[in-house]
Amino acid sequence: MTSPDNPTQQLDGRTVREIVEHNHEMVSEAWCRRIVRQVLQSLEVQYGMRMPHRVITPDTLLILDSGDPMLLPSSDEEPDPDALPEIEARDVHDLAAVVHYAVTLDLVSTTPLRGRPLGDYGASFIEAIDRCLAPDPAARPRTIEQMRELLGIVVLAPPPAALLPPEEDDAAPV
Repeated sequence: MTSPDNPTQQLDGRTVREIVEHNHEMVSEAWCRRIVRQVLQSLEVQYGMRMPHRVITPDTLLILDSGDPMLLPSSDEEPDPDALPEIEARDVHDLAAVVHYAVTLDLVSTTPLRGRPLGDYGASFIEAIDRCLAPDPAARPRTIEQMRELLGIVVLAPPPAALLPPEEDDAAPV
């Protein structure tokens, strides 16, 4: 449950910041990949339902006791559909910044992961996160699909059909 005074207070989870600061041994490439995969899936659903969420940070991304991530909802109004491409690009960048923080404990990702002594993180994972945080926004992935492609994430099922916008041809008689 969430308290109105403290939106991050959960009975069954902790923020990424709490885990990174107090249990950094939990952080691994597999842990980071699980978070990215599930948050990207959640974002697709939220975009489809036009549900606003808070800016993605180590303090607004909860990891439930089950290990599943959860974005904190926002009290803002429904996002403008015309702004969704910018929101999606920002979310992809911000999610990569949270992963960078989880790996390095650096709140601001001023230097790339590549070249750091990181242990058991694969080169493709490191390169993908660095690309998401490239100084030139034109070099970054701008969509969930582009981030998935960089990380080699395979989608096992599309978002639930009830959440997808209706296709115009559905009403036409056959």
